[in-house]
Amino acid sequence: MPTIKTKRRYITGEATLYLSVVLAVLTILWWGFDLRRWNFEIPLNIDGDALHYLAIARSMLESAEWWRIDRLSAPFELNMLLFPFCGMTEIFLLNLWSLVTDTPGSVVFGVFLSSFVLAAASACWSLRTLGYSPLIAATAGILFAFIPSVFLRNTAHLMLLHYMVPFPCATAVLIASDTLRDLSRTRRWVTVGFTCVVGLSYIYTAFFGCFLLCVAALIAWARRGSIRATIWPGAIIAVIAVLAFFSLLPSILAWKNDLIASDALIGSKSMADSDTYGLKLRHLITPRQDHPLSLFRDFTNETVGHFPLDNENTTSKIGGLPSLGLLTLLFIAVSGYFSRTWLPLKSPLIASSSLAISSFLLATIGGLGSLFNLWISSEIRCYNRISVFIAFLAIVPVAYALQNISHRIPKLGSYAVCTLVVIIGVLDQASFGYVASLHHNGEARYLETKEFITKLENELPEEALIYQLPHMPYPHTPPMLRFGAHSHLLAYVTSTSLNWSWPALTGEALTFNSELTQVSLIDFVTKLSESNFSGILVNTTAYEDKGAAIVENLEHLLTQKALLSTQGEYAFVAIPATGKKQINPNIEVYLAAKEVPILIPLNHMVDFSEFGDSERHLNGGWSHQETDFRWTVGPESGLQFFFKEMPETALHLSFSTFTLLAPSQTKKTAEIFANDRLVGSWVFDTTDNDSIRIVEIPPEAISPNRLLDLRLIIDPPSSPLSLGVNADSRPLGIAIRSITISN
Repeated sequence: MPTIKTKRRYITGEATLYLSVVLAVLTILWWGFDLRRWNFEIPLNIDGDALHYLAIARSMLESAEWWRIDRLSAPFELNMLLFPFCGMTEIFLLNLWSLVTDTPGSVVFGVFLSSFVLAAASACWSLRTLGYSPLIAATAGILFAFIPSVFLRNTAHLMLLHYMVPFPCATAVLIASDTLRDLSRTRRWVTVGFTCVVGLSYIYTAFFGCFLLCVAALIAWARRGSIRATIWPGAIIAVIAVLAFFSLLPSILAWKNDLIASDALIGSKSMADSDTYGLKLRHLITPRQDHPLSLFRDFTNETVGHFPLDNENTTSKIGGLPSLGLLTLLFIAVSGYFSRTWLPLKSPLIASSSLAISSFLLATIGGLGSLFNLWISSEIRCYNRISVFIAFLAIVPVAYALQNISHRIPKLGSYAVCTLVVIIGVLDQASFGYVASLHHNGEARYLETKEFITKLENELPEEALIYQLPHMPYPHTPPMLRFGAHSHLLAYVTSTSLNWSWPALTGEALTFNSELTQVSLIDFVTKLSESNFSGILVNTTAYEDKGAAIVENLEHLLTQKALLSTQGEYAFVAIPATGKKQINPNIEVYLAAKEVPILIPLNHMVDFSEFGDSERHLNGGWSHQETDFRWTVGPESGLQFFFKEMPETALHLSFSTFTLLAPSQTKKTAEIFANDRLVGSWVFDTTDNDSIRIVEIPPEAISPNRLLDLRLIIDPPSSPLSLGVNADSRPLGIAIRSITISN
């Protein structure tokens, strides 16, 4: 039995260790981000998904009920329970920082900085649990904290912060190596306890943690030859699953109570996304693009743009030393029996090797994740996000090497070597410059937005309702021209009293906005006036003409002069309190009958990919945006094109299109009507499915106001579920990649 003095010495030593790790990480952060000069009011990132967390931070600063944002989704409120965008652990950290800071930017940045400290501490604890000395565990833990993917994802993927990752990894290694029962009771229960808490993290973290534990259970079963070896991992997986269920229970109840919203949100992911967003070994082990050494930097930059399916997975880098560790684990796996001559059977390296290989097989393009999406669920699709788990497993052989070196040199030499490793590792891995550039590049736009929104707040009544154009889907918002995903949220983040229409997430908000897209601009403005909206905010970056047409039509219609922001990103047109009486009808406003009133030339290509411009032409009956195309949904779908001039001769529309066929349905037809005139009839079958199909539009089929109103009648629309392809229940018609208009 250890004496009280021994216990005190141990506790003091452990406390000193973690205090040293925290101080070391804070020092690196202070130096790397130059926090003395950092403007904490300006958010680190104001693009894409980062705006999710800034909006939640704004809500937390204003109300304890962060999940119910009453200043968004006007004239209703935004129920964020419908979209579980992060786990309860991230919510806890956001709440914590909202108590000590007063701006959304500082709240989110505080959570981001905290993740480095927490990741280093949790990795240090986990490596100590695997048997490494305090110095080695601290060194490797700091390396793990600063892996490149954390910088590359930054606050855009705040839900993927890596501070909880070491616990399930370490537990899986202990189970696979049959050493969990060798730990002291305190260390075992603390490690297992934090592993279970992963169930309260983002669903990806819980899912990947459970996967590693499943693999570890199979290894332990094979090693011991008894199913009893699966009791511990089975119990831990069960606790994680229960915690994850209760974490998601409010969302599940919200989906049950709002069927319109749940239909729009659930099942919107394709099983093919597992390949689209799969993991690539090349991205794992190549250096970051802003590496300080030009040799490494040039090597990585030469690979950019030369391979398909490079997307979010390009951020899954783990750094130089962890890459060497990963290659070591691959060697151990390949060497098989011979590795046992220099590694004991219970070595964490052997278990880490098996777990790392299994993780890669799950996440790689065409890997086990594809089968999971095919047979079970496509809700987990971005398998590249497992890279942080692989990074920790790859740190294990780095720690092993450092431990062997430290045993062969004096203690002072060990400190020198570990210090040098931390310096080299941080310089190699940490993209401080990239993150700082995001912060700097967004500063002018953030301040311009804040200045403009403050001006609106000074001129409008408190809690005035503002409708935002263009209306975009949420949460899978595609970028459009210079308009980034979720850019509308920046208005809310910089405001304190105004209510904003976007995003529409609840069933009543979706219905309200859907009705608005089906009416003329006159009726659109009338309905907004009747709903007590005080004005319309146009984000001009979403329009090819920088919003000139829609702003001009609104000014003419409402007899109000638009208020423009300094750089012209925003245009605000007030809706007079007298409402419909102030409307000044003019035939030209019908060119703006839809929320994206773009006039197109007679020779034009409409791109239906996620980077295209098809959204502005849709007129009901379409599914959400997919990567390279968009599906029609139901028996009828509409398109509208407004031309800059009347064609004198026939237009030819070339559709790049295909449909979904199966043994149970080998034929599908489509009829195309132009302003109620039949102009084309197509047959899709197994011999002619994916092709270019052309319809001819005579000039008389185009209305006097230069509108081409197309209707596509599909017979029969069918869901992948009914055809036995997957669990997708959408009644799909045809998929369109592009439409080329020529005259």
